[in-house]
Amino acid sequence: MMETATEPVNDNVDIKEKKKTTVRILLADDHALVAAGLCKLLETDFDLLGAVGDGRALVAAAKKESPDVILLDISMPLLNGVEAARQLRVALPAAKLIFVTVHSDSPYVVEAFRAGASGYLLKRSAASELVTAIREVLLGNLYVTPLIGKSALEGILKVAERRGPLLSLTAKRCPSLAFFMICRSI
Repeated sequence: MMETATEPVNDNVDIKEKKKTTVRILLADDHALVAAGLCKLLETDFDLLGAVGDGRALVAAAKKESPDVILLDISMPLLNGVEAARQLRVALPAAKLIFVTVHSDSPYVVEAFRAGASGYLLKRSAASELVTAIREVLLGNLYVTPLIGKSALEGILKVAERRGPLLSLTAKRCPSLAFFMICRSI
């Protein structure tokens, strides 16, 4: 005969807590709606330290909180994302910087990586790529959205060559690179 519990058993009680990692993320975007959406995407898997709306606030919050990953936009008030990234690279060299932006043009992509980015994705694909991008950069790999063009990839390759071996930037981990290498050989 089965005993009756006095309280219902719910095996799903802490499912979100079990999935959450100790990866600490700080977010910077000057559009509150975008920031809220990105936070919602990440809240079940990561420890969100907060969201700020400008580059100066990002640098200050990052120095205070020491996040593992910093998500930032390029176009922000007071201090743009590229300049903020340069300051963050000096202040927090271990932090991984991932740009989440609308800018797909080559100069923006190349400057982001020159400033110390480990990842670059577009806002329009963030819902499907953001968690993967975070996991890849935490493994020491570069992440580049497949939605950017050939000239941007050429620039990234030049920046990566100056940083060291390209072993972490592979066709398997970067579909854009695979496409670029195929096109380059034709």
